[in-house]
Amino acid sequence: MTHDDMVFTVAISPDGKYVVSGSFDKTARVWEFSTGKEIARMTHDDMVFTVAVSPDGKYVVSGSADNMARVWEIATGAEIARMAHADRVRSVAFSPDGRYVLSGSEDNTARVWEASTGREIARMTHEGGVNCVAFSPDGRHVISGSWDKTARIWEATTGKEISRMMHGGWVGVVEFSPDGKYVVTGAFDYIVRVWEVNTGREVSRVTHDAKTDSVDFSPDGKYIVSGSEDKTARVWETLTGEEIARVTHDEEVMFVDFDSDGKYVVSGSADYTVRVWGAITGKEVARVTHDDAVWAAIFSPDGQSVVSAGDDKAINVWNKNAEHEDPSVNLGSMGTSSILSPNGKYIAIVDSKVVLKELGTGLEILTGE
Repeated sequence: MTHDDMVFTVAISPDGKYVVSGSFDKTARVWEFSTGKEIARMTHDDMVFTVAVSPDGKYVVSGSADNMARVWEIATGAEIARMAHADRVRSVAFSPDGRYVLSGSEDNTARVWEASTGREIARMTHEGGVNCVAFSPDGRHVISGSWDKTARIWEATTGKEISRMMHGGWVGVVEFSPDGKYVVTGAFDYIVRVWEVNTGREVSRVTHDAKTDSVDFSPDGKYIVSGSEDKTARVWETLTGEEIARVTHDEEVMFVDFDSDGKYVVSGSADYTVRVWGAITGKEVARVTHDDAVWAAIFSPDGQSVVSAGDDKAINVWNKNAEHEDPSVNLGSMGTSSILSPNGKYIAIVDSKVVLKELGTGLEILTGE
């Protein structure tokens, strides 16, 4: 599965049948997961920053530096709808029912569109570029984070502002709680805050000593983990901000993630290490060392394995209960992105090509070469 330039983004259809990739070669492409055969190619007029697959697996939405978000039929590449912004489209998402598309752009707007027609349903305006957007779990609300130092919650179908949350710096990360009642936002003002969706009332906050790079809710929504440039990853109670556990790295913590049952956290750092530790105790249970800064570390869907990637261009897959630093599988060269299949058995690794490998063995299933 090969593009003609760097692959910037990938997604996998919910049924695991297709891989979708977006590239600086101005195309988004659909590939058959099991064979690597190209199924469809969709062409933009500039680099493709972001792609998402509809919940039913039938459609793709892509966002590009050509100021467009486009909906395509996944099996044919036929364009279904085109949605125009006035500047680059940085983030896209489908609503949980697949009826709508949400896009965030450097033109200071987040917009909701009818996926089947491209008709604009709602427009939400910031005073700065919008770089992250998300639907609530029930699809009734959307959140947008902006360079204007605010995160805002809106009614998805009307664009009515429900609440506005102010930070003292650019808002870099946003996430809805699993029950949709709260959002967490992290910004360049060093503060991570939890807000009530319906009112915008601040519920709790945690202050780091530098900017926040990553946040994640536990599966039950009771806890949040935040990773920061201050070299710490912290678990804290969602509703009180009370710190439960803290792990200190030797450099900036780039990424944090809860496992599927909320018992463990993985943190990846610029200190070259990936660490798994108890979410409540902070006790380290496993560590793997890369040859350079680690920018991503995520649990497999079953919570038993960790995939880590770094500036050393290596992706490692390893058992979270490992008692040594040797990864169980080294998946080799890494370009810009990777994504796990829904069943947790495979990983797609991308740079100018897409390679599919089996997690348990590291066996290469297919490649574009």
